[in-house]
Amino acid sequence: MCKNKKAIPPLFFPFYIIVSYLDNYESVTTMDTCATLFKALSDKNRLRILGALLTEEPLCAYHIRAMLNVSGATVSNHMALLMETGLVQGEKKGRWMLYHIPEPMKAHPVLIWVASTLEKEPQIGQDRAMVKKVACS
Repeated sequence: MCKNKKAIPPLFFPFYIIVSYLDNYESVTTMDTCATLFKALSDKNRLRILGALLTEEPLCAYHIRAMLNVSGATVSNHMALLMETGLVQGEKKGRWMLYHIPEPMKAHPVLIWVASTLEKEPQIGQDRAMVKKVACS
């Protein structure tokens, strides 16, 4: 056990943020919600998706597929998990599925922490540039 708070790494995810996130969920158990949240945030591709959605929203599945260089099925699986957490919402527009971060979530401590962490990653800048080159038509 660490008694010195200064020894905690700067990327440590504060417990109060998790508790505040879980307080919004009444229909599922805390353990299930916590596991789903950590699962969603534990994959680099899902973090890349969140990084792109934080500035380039909404994005269609084709944008995400091109950005990650993965199959449509893989994108679908990633997005299903992100939507299950409530971090992302999807909306069908014609033949495209558009994804965005809901307004209330943009001010949520979880996404604020993710955004500040991802902003330092060169890959996120490259992803944003890639998204601007790809058009959903």
